[in-house]
Amino acid sequence: MALGKGKGRKNLNRTVILFLRFTVEEYQEIIADRERLLMLVSRADKAAPFQNHKKGCPGNHGFTWHEQRVRTLSSYQGDPYKLTIWQVRCLDCGAVYTILPSFGLRHERLDAWAAQNLLEITLMLTNTYRGGQYILGLNHPQDCPLKDPRTLWQLMMWLGRQSLPTILRRLGLKPPAHAIEDEKFAKEKGEGTYIPMLVQGVLIWWIDYVDHSDNWTLGSSFQHFEAELAPAKDWNLAEVCVDGCLTAKIALQRGFPGILIGECHLHAMKSLDKASATYRKAHPKVSEQRTQELRVAYKHVLDAPTRRHYGQCLRWLDATFKTDPILQPRYQPLKERATAFTAWTRDDQLAVMTPLPDQQCKFLNRKLFSMQTIRTPAGGKATVTAWAIARNF
Repeated sequence: MALGKGKGRKNLNRTVILFLRFTVEEYQEIIADRERLLMLVSRADKAAPFQNHKKGCPGNHGFTWHEQRVRTLSSYQGDPYKLTIWQVRCLDCGAVYTILPSFGLRHERLDAWAAQNLLEITLMLTNTYRGGQYILGLNHPQDCPLKDPRTLWQLMMWLGRQSLPTILRRLGLKPPAHAIEDEKFAKEKGEGTYIPMLVQGVLIWWIDYVDHSDNWTLGSSFQHFEAELAPAKDWNLAEVCVDGCLTAKIALQRGFPGILIGECHLHAMKSLDKASATYRKAHPKVSEQRTQELRVAYKHVLDAPTRRHYGQCLRWLDATFKTDPILQPRYQPLKERATAFTAWTRDDQLAVMTPLPDQQCKFLNRKLFSMQTIRTPAGGKATVTAWAIARNF
């Protein structure tokens, strides 16, 4: 069940969306039996009381028929069809509620199936809004469900204004105690944009759209995430794996005091590989085998199963790392950030690498680039949130 906002009507905030079967035919069978529908509405009001009953309503959950309307909806496959919409009235306070089936959307001429497909075409494929309209026109030469590409933008704004953490919570999912944090740099028409993310497994729990990556901006973003999950009393973000970004670490520590922060081993190895390539150019007589030996020794430190073993491996690390000016900068992070690199040894649920957000953001970056649009902060936030919701599902 969901409630929506009206547009200046007397039944403001009195639209109720109920699961009334999957198809139009099944829905029509239910509403043909007036007593059955009123019983379902009453049962829903008991389970989760509807918003905006009039003041003083005793809440006996009784309803009667008020009136009905007919709406024309466009489907993704097939011709437009007529849908009968019921309104019911509370027997106690007289508040009138519009009852929508779960495949209907408030104030939209598209059904949920059409909206889902339009959003997936828009968000999951590397094409523009007008390109999405063209694709649909090929599939529906006689009756394209999308008459104007601006409809895609409006749909995406509608989806992107929803709260991503709230949607996942309503599905019964518990907020993550262990997560991966990443922030990606994207360019839109030459303008820089940062997209911080918190990911658990394959689920994106938080995504934002900001114009700076300083610890104050990132910290403010994480505080918004925490605020949206404030009702979850049983939740605490205890451990996060990051890619080495110092500002992200500071922001997380400020937003979640006492949090355990681990550092990505994959990024450390990538940095070593770049340094190794430079090292071989500076020392052409060094063999490939020798370079590989240095790499194995470095990885042996990262893979140490305990903090004590880590310290021993670090002391025994090849002296080249401690003396060579090219490799020495790769030795210093191992020494200075030992706590972060060994965080996984204290909790086996903490990730040691952050490749998944990297892969996910490659698709998002292509999407933002293909749109070639400079967005307002609100529009950008809605765009990336809509993308994350579509990708999650």
